[in-house]
Amino acid sequence: VRDDEITAEYLLHTNALVGSVDTVIAKLRKLQEEMGGFGTLLQLGYDYVEDPDPWFDSMERLARDVMPALG
Repeated sequence: VRDDEITAEYLLHTNALVGSVDTVIAKLRKLQEEMGGFGTLLQLGYDYVEDPDPWFDSMERLARDVMPALG
């Protein structure tokens, strides 16, 4: 992909795992299939000091709902 083709929309549709629990599970399953599996999943975070609740909710959903579905 050329540098000028890498936009926020491109990243959201190709690399980011953004969406509902079901959407994220489907995207992770697709990645596992395409890559033959992977050993580690990293969750990126930013400074949410002013409003940390959405970040904590995201981490909790990943741990409670997404990861067990992939087990």
